[in-house]
Amino acid sequence: MLIWQLALQAILIAINAFFASAEIAIVSINDAKLEKMAEEGDKRAQIVFDLLEDPNEFLSTVQIGISLIGVLTGAFGGVTIAKPLSHYISFIPYSEPVSVALVVIVTTYLTLVIGEIVPKVIALNDPERISLKVAKSMVILSKISKPVSFILAKSSSFLLWLMRIENNDEDLVTE
Repeated sequence: MLIWQLALQAILIAINAFFASAEIAIVSINDAKLEKMAEEGDKRAQIVFDLLEDPNEFLSTVQIGISLIGVLTGAFGGVTIAKPLSHYISFIPYSEPVSVALVVIVTTYLTLVIGEIVPKVIALNDPERISLKVAKSMVILSKISKPVSFILAKSSSFLLWLMRIENNDEDLVTE
């Protein structure tokens, strides 16, 4: 049973990695390269451009995914893995809180390294290739999470408005 619980944790961390790499890849693409791909008929390039038309919605979708996976990873690990672990380390005083702490530390470490840092570095090294691979999935996820994304996007825009910060959507490189 512990093997299945660990496998589920690994799957959740992998899903987190998907979201982390998608976020960095899509926001760091080279528009000129992507435009050339779109002109050459790559439909996925147009999908990426469509995602970037509303970065607030795209980033909200990514944040919903990362947050949901983070909560599930923590809750699931704390509930299902800590208890069996406490039996294995029952010779240690306070084995239950120690097992919870160990699960939290190990899960956090693995999530940061495997689910965040490494995928982001990979995505930064080749953002166009990664963004083309994740584009269709992100569109589907954006549609699924649209109601929550809408609320988050409007809340973010309202807070930016309150702080008198403009959302700059202008390209940094001109024609």
